[in-house]
Amino acid sequence: MVVGRESAVDILKGFRVLDVSSHGVVPMAGSILADWGADVIKVEDPEQPDLTRGGTPWGVPPPERGSGHLYHVFNRGKRSAAINLKNERGREVLLRIAETSDVFLTSFLSGVRRRLGIDVDDIRARRANIIYGRNTGRGTKGPFAELGGFDATSYWSRAGVAAATSAPDQAVPTTMPAPAFGDSQTGFALASGVIAALLHRERTGKGMVVDTSLLNSGMWAMQTAIVGATLLGTEEMRRPPRGSSAPLVNSYRTKDGRFVHLCMQQQHYWPSFCDAVGRPEWKEDPRLATHEARDENGAYCVKLVEDLFAKRTLAEWKEVLAGQRGPFDPVQKVGELVNDPQVVANGYMADVEDDAGRTLSLVAPPVQFDGARYETRSGSAHGAHTDEVLAEVGYNMDEIIQLKVDGAIL
Repeated sequence: MVVGRESAVDILKGFRVLDVSSHGVVPMAGSILADWGADVIKVEDPEQPDLTRGGTPWGVPPPERGSGHLYHVFNRGKRSAAINLKNERGREVLLRIAETSDVFLTSFLSGVRRRLGIDVDDIRARRANIIYGRNTGRGTKGPFAELGGFDATSYWSRAGVAAATSAPDQAVPTTMPAPAFGDSQTGFALASGVIAALLHRERTGKGMVVDTSLLNSGMWAMQTAIVGATLLGTEEMRRPPRGSSAPLVNSYRTKDGRFVHLCMQQQHYWPSFCDAVGRPEWKEDPRLATHEARDENGAYCVKLVEDLFAKRTLAEWKEVLAGQRGPFDPVQKVGELVNDPQVVANGYMADVEDDAGRTLSLVAPPVQFDGARYETRSGSAHGAHTDEVLAEVGYNMDEIIQLKVDGAIL
């Protein structure tokens, strides 16, 4: 399908992004820039396109035709150009597009970039002030700089997330809760850095190299625990046992086996909570009346609230708790989010038609501008815009046909 470049959110309209990447992090950054109005051109090999076109992890069946859902998650709103970078004429095509681009994004390791002739100096030789964005597993320096990385290794495992979310007696560490969990967050960081670099260029005329890494992104997510552990002088910082913590900062099982999470840290929530749940006497009980008393009698208080929540279903508790002041939310399953009234009201998901005519529900970026809704778009069919992009940078049809014959483009 042809993907339009107009968007309800067009703060980056007029900027062109050349996206030479695969897998998750860097493509995700490109998709965010596309969501914000940039013209993003996804470059793939004519014979070996991005692996996510066929990748369907965690039991999702592969598509009979068209691209897998991961491709659309990571590459929505982009145009697709199929260019053979191992072909000298194909590389020249890429460099000509780079001359018209504001941003160059890549996920390739430095050795591959040098071998293909698309490293920083190669691209800047054609456009000196281009923003060059790249991601690595563990940073651009150090003994592991040249080693590839995935979010399961560099973000989840090395950055301490797996250990922090695993019980000491677990047979194996906890795995990521979703495919590309760290990729999505790191991609957002890269997109943010690119926009900051564009602002810097607007002010100074100079381009910048923008680096992110999965390790750094994972550490950023874990920074309160990392700093806390250094102050404690320990290898990790663990939350106190459930029964010893504040009773209104906990998850509670409901009658139907679901959970509600409470996060009512301030004292002024307690009276409202007691009235709403039908226990006004708890407001006067000296073991429960103050924050200090509830901390001192944590196990007792948690047991009271635990027994209380076991008497009603999740649906009933949602209705009861809506009548008090304290923050709470149901512990939802991902499939429930599509119909969550807050998700629907705020336009956090949108249905799109993919390159095979299927309907996909995609999540909007976690930033809104002036209340505008995103015009969410799927990814494009492999090489769907190759001819169009080449014509925009000055190739005529005879030249385009010859490039196809020469194996430089699809």
